[in-house]
Amino acid sequence: MARCRREGSAEKSAALTGGRRRTAAAELGTRWFTPFNGALGNIGNAVYYTEPVEANPVNNLESLRELCADIDAGRSTLCFILSSNPIYDAPHDFDFTSKLRKVPHTVHLSSHFNETSEHCAWHVAESHYLETWGDARCFRWYRYGDQPLIAPLITRARRMKFWRRSATSPAWVAYDAVRNRLKAANPSGDFEKFWRKTLNDGVVANTAYSPLNLTPKFSAASLPTIPPPNPRRT
Repeated sequence: MARCRREGSAEKSAALTGGRRRTAAAELGTRWFTPFNGALGNIGNAVYYTEPVEANPVNNLESLRELCADIDAGRSTLCFILSSNPIYDAPHDFDFTSKLRKVPHTVHLSSHFNETSEHCAWHVAESHYLETWGDARCFRWYRYGDQPLIAPLITRARRMKFWRRSATSPAWVAYDAVRNRLKAANPSGDFEKFWRKTLNDGVVANTAYSPLNLTPKFSAASLPTIPPPNPRRT
């Protein structure tokens, strides 16, 4: 922090965790780095806070624990596994392999036939994200970044399309869904022109999150204790 002040980077720097950190690590990083950003005057300049990008954040470990409990209690008769491989990467303590065998109907959507595929009754080939249409919210924009760059080599299913077809109508088309959603959000004006510009830019104009006016609360006592380094590893 003293170095940032000496080099004149106050209000222009940012202390943060890696973008791919999970919820627990990101929360810990926020608790650690908020006082540094506040002391350097970064908050409101190089750093600002917005509404969370994830619409319904959940604790993945607890969610998996609840699923296993439902399977053991016989409350789960149909299990869709989308774009993941829990047989391989679920914690060993869950013994998810034996849990999955108890479910009468299992369907796995994946681009590769992997360990989970072997233990499911059905495996559905998943298309590559560059072969189909989709939309997603990123940290600053509501972007329409999933546009097909190539024609599909074989007929496969996209996660969103697979789920909608399973739950609603088999005639659901990803392109129409993306276009209609954008049209509903922008009903006025020349939509065709707006649609072409959105495809060209890759983002929807004027949909950036507005910065929240927050005063972060910080207490030194709330920081976790870091154990001393292991001398054998130094």
